[in-house]
Amino acid sequence: VCLLWVCVLMFRIDFTPIKVSVGSDKIEITSGYSDMEIDIDEVQSAELLPKLPNDEYKRVNGSDDGQKKIGKFRGKKTGKCRMYVWLDQENVIEIKATDYTVFINSKDEDEMNAWYQALK
Repeated sequence: VCLLWVCVLMFRIDFTPIKVSVGSDKIEITSGYSDMEIDIDEVQSAELLPKLPNDEYKRVNGSDDGQKKIGKFRGKKTGKCRMYVWLDQENVIEIKATDYTVFINSKDEDEMNAWYQALK
């Protein structure tokens, strides 16, 4: 049963796309591993960065398979953060919230730019 559960979890992580939905009162981020909601009142800033900031990110609870980072991480400079990042993509959206930072990107540049415009 445990082996089956792990296989299903790995399948979800690998094949469920990352999605962002921006509403009037919250931001919803869904992925195959860890979904989250951010209240709009908690958002301090949203910025489009040319790449993921150079930091030593340690995985707290999530997935880091060399292709993407999904879940909870801690950076030496960044502190507590959530990542939904494809590592082979250059641009990254940084959302600074009250207690943590969220990094997110997409393999589709147009989709990521639409997310950023909705966040602005």
